[in-house]
Amino acid sequence: MANLTDTYTAASSNNILEMFSAPADGRTVTTLSGTYTMGTVTAAQGMSTSMVDATGSSITYTPPTGTKWLHYRYDFQYRAVENSGILGLRLLLDGTVVTRAATGMATNYSNQGHEEGNFPGFIDFVFDLTKSTSNIGLGQVAGWTSGKVIKVQAREYSSSYDCNLHNNKYEDGTTASGDEIHVKPIITIIAYS
Repeated sequence: MANLTDTYTAASSNNILEMFSAPADGRTVTTLSGTYTMGTVTAAQGMSTSMVDATGSSITYTPPTGTKWLHYRYDFQYRAVENSGILGLRLLLDGTVVTRAATGMATNYSNQGHEEGNFPGFIDFVFDLTKSTSNIGLGQVAGWTSGKVIKVQAREYSSSYDCNLHNNKYEDGTTASGDEIHVKPIITIIAYS
């Protein structure tokens, strides 16, 4: 029996070498490039006015041989706790900030202490592994052949604009009587040739 590639030629670029998504529940994922253990998130994470590691966002990853582009995505639940809950996010690779990946989020401003903002959030970025010289701020990484830590850090704008990660206040029509379920964040990795 013939192979599919005998009939259908392979694409010349952007083939997926490996892809996985996993929630922060402590599970182990085995892929072409290695075995990865996800973090464990068991509660909401309150923000402060200083950058802190976003729980469940960290992974030490080694791309498979031939990777030209590496897509990292971190999905989480956002909740405003006071006013509009302004949140700032940044991505780091081995402790260096990837400035091109920085982002922020907030809800409609209210100075009445309201906390209705409650929705999925994410930060994602595609690293360029084709460069001969690294510029981490731009997400360009030369010679990525061993494990590097990718993680997200977050902070609230000020103590008057409180927010949480991994926390859901309104679901299934229940009353807003306090903290409701926590939502485990998800990391997705896609390595392209």
